[in-house]
Amino acid sequence: MGLEVGQNVGDYEILGVLGTGGMGEVYRVRNTLSDRIEAMKVLLPDLTAEPETAARFMAEIRILAAFSYPNIARPRTAFHLDNQLVMMMELVEGQTVEYKVKRGRIPQHEALGHVLQLLSALSYAHARGVVHRDIKPANLMVTPLGVVKLMDFGIAKSEIQARLTRPGTTVGSLHYMSPEQMRGGTVDPRSDLYSVGVLLYELLTGRRPFESNGVYSIVHMQLNMAPQSPIEINPLISRPLNNLILQSLAKDPAGRFQSAEAFAKALRALTAHRPEPKPMGFPRAAAPNPSGLARPIAPRSSSPGRAAAILVAPVSSPAARAAPQSAPQLPNLPSFWNRIGWVGVGAFAVIVIAGAAVELPLLLKTGAPADDGSSVRASTAAPTSADAADRDYTQAREQELQLESRASAVRAKLARHSATGRGARPEMDREYTQMHSHLQAAEDDLKIRNIVASRTEMEKAQNDIWALESKLSQ
Repeated sequence: MGLEVGQNVGDYEILGVLGTGGMGEVYRVRNTLSDRIEAMKVLLPDLTAEPETAARFMAEIRILAAFSYPNIARPRTAFHLDNQLVMMMELVEGQTVEYKVKRGRIPQHEALGHVLQLLSALSYAHARGVVHRDIKPANLMVTPLGVVKLMDFGIAKSEIQARLTRPGTTVGSLHYMSPEQMRGGTVDPRSDLYSVGVLLYELLTGRRPFESNGVYSIVHMQLNMAPQSPIEINPLISRPLNNLILQSLAKDPAGRFQSAEAFAKALRALTAHRPEPKPMGFPRAAAPNPSGLARPIAPRSSSPGRAAAILVAPVSSPAARAAPQSAPQLPNLPSFWNRIGWVGVGAFAVIVIAGAAVELPLLLKTGAPADDGSSVRASTAAPTSADAADRDYTQAREQELQLESRASAVRAKLARHSATGRGARPEMDREYTQMHSHLQAAEDDLKIRNIVASRTEMEKAQNDIWALESKLSQ
């Protein structure tokens, strides 16, 4: 069934095509009743021609319809249309991890953040008896807030055997399948964790553990060959992280992590014990001066003129201060000019050192800003990673304030709302409390500049706000 932009399908208006794959076509649609934008996936006719496949898929939909988790894209509903199976899903805006990794390997902190969010989603699904079975970069979407959303549950489960036996069908997921999944044996949550290991390997090295143009070559390597150590491809990977990835790719499920929680705990332990870089720059406190003599340079001065003035000022010892003052005497000319020459060289050297002593800490941002305007000069330099972090913080703060404003509007509506359904008001009060908790957590994370965690909490709060707004509008 070919759908065109502008066409209506029941209560949905087709706005555009989001993608086309081996399992069907995905459209961007608008619900003409609620005005909500969603995604509509129309499965290809060959699937609905198989009653058992359609029945399994519908059973999976019923399970997932009860899911409510920030890192999982939720299905809304499913129905038959002209002998085809149609699934309505939450529309997730952003970029797929597949798009990001095609541009090269992802920085380690970003890759680990993506994988930890994925493991959180899998932990939620596995606890409810659902195994995804098709973990791959194309099924992971990263929102503008940095939240990872796991998509396309259940579809690969019905098609694993078909992909291995039908010639000419899509085999892209073969690179991420576990050995037991390849054999068509019993698949449990540890199969998903193998796929996560393949994904992490690819994110950190820029390539998958097993690469080949032939289907049977990939199957043979997945079943029988050990992957190259990722540290040999990317030397920046630490040895403990390298060993963790190889453990996740064990052929025997018993040799892998036994749960998503255990996998995530091991990853967090690696990041928690990563040594902090030593601070650079000059010490804040000056070294002791047992001699009692005046120093030639003021340590925090940034004025070359002032430094030079201090240098040429006479340094007086206690004996000199005690001696009676006498009339000045002219030195002999050769000795005088020799002394002036050395003083000039010394003055020039100290001026250079004084400038470095002031400007370098400013550039490294380890010292306090000088009072003579040098901080203004530093701010006009090229953007640094600290500047980017400041921008991220500012954007996150603005997003949090916007959510606070929406939350205030929801609170006002809730105060005026008279729930008609039995138990509806307590449920909305609970959801409001949960929303407020997520907003408070987001604010707390912002205070310590944990932008990723703050955005995750904001995403949860946003989902709560949407749910409350929907109920309050009914």
